[in-house]
Amino acid sequence: MMKSAADRRQLARIQAAIDAHEAGLTPEQRAREKARLVYFAKPEAAALDSMKNVLRRLGVQPSLDDHGELWLRLWAAARHAGFSEEEFWRLTPRKLFAVLELKAQEREQKAGESQRSRGKLIPAGRTRRRRRW
Repeated sequence: MMKSAADRRQLARIQAAIDAHEAGLTPEQRAREKARLVYFAKPEAAALDSMKNVLRRLGVQPSLDDHGELWLRLWAAARHAGFSEEEFWRLTPRKLFAVLELKAQEREQKAGESQRSRGKLIPAGRTRRRRRW
């Protein structure tokens, strides 16, 4: 899949932030972080699947299996929800998921209301007839 120039710039900024963080770590700190990531990987995989599901419910269609694409879409969803760039990076994934889950529920509720109201519309020029029993 071809990414736009803006997508590539955003991914480059994310990668630069990760590289800067890793550059400041000692080998011992890197080993501890790696062990911690392995320990949390199993529950994180389930959380990641839940996050992908919420993004799909929000209408995100591109492949979410690409890690960079997933984070780009999370960032875009958070920005659309009203978070600043700084607020996005300060959020924990759990807090971000909670907000996006509410947005998905709100979207689904609006879609349901729209469908129900469409079913009640009467075509122009017609009136409802009362049934006689």
